[in-house]
Formats: sequence, C-alpha cells, structure tokens
Amino acid sequence: MEMSTRISFFRGVDSLEVHANVLEVVHQEKTLRFAYPDNSDGRKFAVKMDKNVRVFLPEMTLEYQSEGVWLRTEVVGFCAEFIDMVKFAAFLTKLSNIAGYQQLVVSDGDSSQEMEEDEDDSQSDQSDEYISMNPEYSILKDYTAMAVTPQHIELVVAGKTLRFAHGPLVPRPLPRPLPHGRGRGAGAGAQGAPGYEYRKARTQPKDKWMAYVIPGVILQDLANQQYVDVFEVDLYIEFDNGDLHSDLLLALKANNYFAKK
Repeated sequence: MEMSTRISFFRGVDSLEVHANVLEVVHQEKTLRFAYPDNSDGRKFAVKMDKNVRVFLPEMTLEYQSEGVWLRTEVVGFCAEFIDMVKFAAFLTKLSNIAGYQQLVVSDGDSSQEMEEDEDDSQSDQSDEYISMNPEYSILKDYTAMAVTPQHIELVVAGKTLRFAHGPLVPRPLPRPLPHGRGRGAGAGAQGAPGYEYRKARTQPKDKWMAYVIPGVILQDLANQQYVDVFEVDLYIEFDNGDLHSDLLLALKANNYFAKK
C-alpha cells in the first residue's frame, strides 16, 4: 500500500523489540510502539540494500505513552536502517517468527516497489555538516491544507491533520561582506536574531517539484481535547505542486524561519 507519511529511524536507536502485536522502538531513551496491521495479509516487509540496509513496514499504527497510558495515533509507514548485518538478520527472523511477517517480493513494474523507492529521496544521506539523531517524519504526498502559526505548523495530508510544534530557536547567520567594500555585511561567523531553520533536502526526489527539511520540530497529537508532545523529528516534505512549496516557504518566513544553506 502506498503510504502518504512515514517515520524513519536512521540513527540513535537503542533497541528494536519485536512482540506479537507491536514493534517497540527505544530511541534516545524514549519508547515508542508501532502496532502491526490487524489483517495478516498486511504484514509484509520490503528490504532495500544500499550503503546500509533498510527495512520497510507499511500501515503501522504509532503509539506513544502519556501519563502512563499508551495512546494510539495515526497510521504511518515505518522504516529502520541497519549497519550491523547480524542485528538486521535477527530482526527479520523475529518479524517472521513472532509477528508473522513475510517478505514482499517485488517484480519489475510492481507498484509495490514504492515501499522502498520513496526512501531513496529522503535526507538519510546527511553530510558531516548536518548529522541529526532525530527520526525523520516524511510527508510523501501533497497536503490539502496548511497553516503556520507562532506556535506550530499544521498540515492536512490524506485527510489527517498533522501538527508539529516549532523546535528551539537557533542563531541566524548574517550575510558576509561583499568584496571590494561594496555594500555592508557582517564578518564571518556573525549571527543575527535567533529563529527557526529550514533547508532544501540535500537529495532531491525523482519526479517531484522539490523537497525540504525542517529539523527539530515536535510531533504532536490531540489527546483529551488538547495537543500533547509525542517526540522530536526532522520533518521532510516532498512537493508535487510547486505552488504549495512557495506557499509553505512564505508562511515559514512570516513566522521567524530562515533558510539554512
């Protein structure tokens, strides 16, 4: 099934525990759970081998703990990246034996290949200049509504309202001086008023208009008629529609965001 959103763990995972009904992820000492599809036919996984190995699970229901109670939120795709091949093999064995998963065998032209192809365009190829321990929350389909306020970013994707609180303020770099004394500028390393940053994704997606990353935002969920923090993510957004891309950047800049080169 083609997923409009996905949560990917590229680094910082302390443990992955496979149980009969949920996958438990401990990331940076915070525990999250992903419930498997109830239908056994939906329990399929795909594997992509590149520089590292990634496993993709569709239709997982994100669960988080609030005041000692596990709460269910949205259905997302799940991705985990492995460097250690022993841990990778053990994870697949547990998926099969404990949770009843089967590997999805993809043939040429099979639309199910999207489970693994979409992730090629994520920000997982981070350079030494930008290394994040956060999970990546990917929005892979155009949103149908958008609002940016001084407190949060809200997007409606596939009928679901997603809210992300702004992360911590960071220093804003000032322009460097122009050569030969033309115009005014700041010295190297100078900083302006703090703000929130966004940046163009280092790898641009195939067949998309553009992709951007907003690091360090807080995924929120509506529980008991109020929004609560779930966990910190780097928000990755792909755009099919160039107008949506322009509208979001304007809204971000109007709320103290600046472009990070």
